[in-house]
Amino acid sequence: MRRFFAVLTLLAAACVSLPPQVVHAEVAVPSLIGHATALPLSTVFASDSVVRTVRPASPLRTAPLAVPDSTQRAPMAGLTKMLIPLAFAAVMGVTVKTASADKDSKFASDTVRVQHNFTAADLFYFMLNGVLSTTVATQPACARATTASQVKTTNATVLREAGAAVALAATDNYWTLTGGNLAAGFFRRYLLLDTAGVASVQASTDAATKAGCLFASIPANGTAIVGILTIQNVTNPFIPGTTLLSATGVTDTYIDNHDGTPFQGSQVTP
Repeated sequence: MRRFFAVLTLLAAACVSLPPQVVHAEVAVPSLIGHATALPLSTVFASDSVVRTVRPASPLRTAPLAVPDSTQRAPMAGLTKMLIPLAFAAVMGVTVKTASADKDSKFASDTVRVQHNFTAADLFYFMLNGVLSTTVATQPACARATTASQVKTTNATVLREAGAAVALAATDNYWTLTGGNLAAGFFRRYLLLDTAGVASVQASTDAATKAGCLFASIPANGTAIVGILTIQNVTNPFIPGTTLLSATGVTDTYIDNHDGTPFQGSQVTP
């Protein structure tokens, strides 16, 4: 198919660029006294970008004149008109064939497999890790801590870590934020994590909108997401662990458990 397409393309290009075909016609220029008369050494006529030269004529000899042969060029023009649609059809055929083959390619299979594995990992993690308590009174109620650069849990709660129930007491100044400075005009989100009573955080990417904040991965099995902190920074650079969450231009909001944003897998569609 590729060779056929290449041949058609070359033929079409050749036909389009062919120069006009010419034949020689014998002409004589009559004089006023009834016989051929001589013209100047070279008389030039320009028409349709074709330069025609008439040599001096005589009663015994006529001069050759180069003129375009429309009868010879017409078949080539017809061939060109025929080849261009064929070349277009060849291109469309290759495109359709390629698109049809792509869905069965190894690349497509590997892409679906990767997304399937991400989705399976998401389900495995969220089945075995998270906040086990379901009532308002036993939710952790994550909030700004007494030390305003840190985060606390307000209520005692029960977590699920690697499938096991783990109690977490209400603890002030439990999480300390880490990472690089957050520039003014950007959002950042933090996963508030617990692993058998040890606090840690995982920062998202910085983005101009909350929805644009992404997490590189889900936490490891055995580490529970207790809540998520969202920081909107407006005025000055926010320095994690130093800048107060109550500072001017800083807005901090909290949710317990998670809202689905740490998921790795995307929807797989046919």
